[in-house]
Amino acid sequence: MPHRPIGTPFFNYTKSIIKYALDTKDSITTDLKDFGDSIKFSLYIPYKVVEFHGKPVANDNPYLSNKDEYSRYDIWIKKSNSLPYRYRRNMPHQTSWQTCKNVEFNKAKIENFIVSKYFPKDFPISVQGRQQTEKVDLVGKVAPDWFLQDINNSRIGLKDLKSKVIMIQFSGIGCGPCHMSIPFLKKLATEYKNKDFELVSIETWSDNIEGIKRYQKNNDLNYIFLLSTEEISSSYQVGAVPVFYILDKDRVIRKIIEGYSEGTTDKVIKDAIKELI
Repeated sequence: MPHRPIGTPFFNYTKSIIKYALDTKDSITTDLKDFGDSIKFSLYIPYKVVEFHGKPVANDNPYLSNKDEYSRYDIWIKKSNSLPYRYRRNMPHQTSWQTCKNVEFNKAKIENFIVSKYFPKDFPISVQGRQQTEKVDLVGKVAPDWFLQDINNSRIGLKDLKSKVIMIQFSGIGCGPCHMSIPFLKKLATEYKNKDFELVSIETWSDNIEGIKRYQKNNDLNYIFLLSTEEISSSYQVGAVPVFYILDKDRVIRKIIEGYSEGTTDKVIKDAIKELI
């Protein structure tokens, strides 16, 4: 499949990390800390972004230099049952964690196993590709207002921007098309610097401030770069990124452009801006 509809099961995931630490010939650092009732196992992998989807996969990140790449995994294990109950995954661009509570062992024989018996009550079941959440067409409507932070913790609001035309790009660190669009966006920001136009990029994938700072510095961004919230992404109905919203002087959304194709998308964006300036 081109994507994974669900994450790796908790115990499979933690087992893969520990197995890698025991078997790998990579240069790694491990550590154990005893907390009395539990132990924290830590794994640090320098100069590599290693993910675990059943097996370790090293991802080359074109947005980071080799010295900036690393992977850190922490796993907390209960002494009472020798099982992990929490993990934390820390990368240059993102930190995530998961906790597993109230574990119950399934002792049923595989031939008698019926998966639907273990679904929560009223658990919704949908067929992939046939059911989609209905989206409201935002074109022609006033853009949802926002106050968002930049990497220096300064807050910027949509109402603070006084330019006649504003383009908002929802982006994601690690998104190939988003990165591909940067040269065009930098050129656009320069070309329209004194033409009543403002460009704002809003990061939706990462909450790792240090990783975002490196991303902004390494790409020498010359336009406003802010951190999104779930509320703002939801209000703009952001699914896949990049997506571009072009607003007029009344902050009405005049055009929405989804995805990025070099040359083609550039022309669509510039044509839309020219119509409004």
